[in-house]
Amino acid sequence: MKTDYLFMGVTFIIAALTNYILKRRHHLKTGLPQVDERVRQRFQKFSLSIISFFGILGVLSLAIFTAMGNDTLKVNYIWLYLLLFMFLLSVGAFLSKR
Repeated sequence: MKTDYLFMGVTFIIAALTNYILKRRHHLKTGLPQVDERVRQRFQKFSLSIISFFGILGVLSLAIFTAMGNDTLKVNYIWLYLLLFMFLLSVGAFLSKR
């Protein structure tokens, strides 16, 4: 079972590096900057909103779980929460470039 996680980790690293190399290569060919100041400000606004929302939601969720008498929280819920957080950050980045 541990080799499955190792395989997933190596695959993720290879995919991330491939994306980085291809974007860098395109940037060097065209010489154009990837983002300007307006895009950067919009991305910061989206990111701050999403991070604030998920921070408040996380604190409230933990308070509710604690008030219900639960002492433990399944790791699957934490993974789902973090994956949703990363997905919304990537959607915010996509929308800020448009």
